[in-house]
Amino acid sequence: MAEQYHAAARTYRDGGYFDEVVKVITQHGDAIDSDLLQRLTMVAQMYYFKVCPSVGPPPNISHSLYVAFEHQVST
Repeated sequence: MAEQYHAAARTYRDGGYFDEVVKVITQHGDAIDSDLLQRLTMVAQMYYFKVCPSVGPPPNISHSLYVAFEHQVST
């Protein structure tokens, strides 16, 4: 089952479907390898930070993750 989540998240990432990446991360993150989960989270954060810096992340992305990434980039 975990491999299905890995494959789905990678496919969404490769296709640029970051809303779906975040959905898989938030709903099934405990079943995803921690290294892959960290990479997927970072890529999604970079995407949302670049695309909507003044608006912020969409409602389905963790606000705390977005703020942590914003802090990392600004320092």
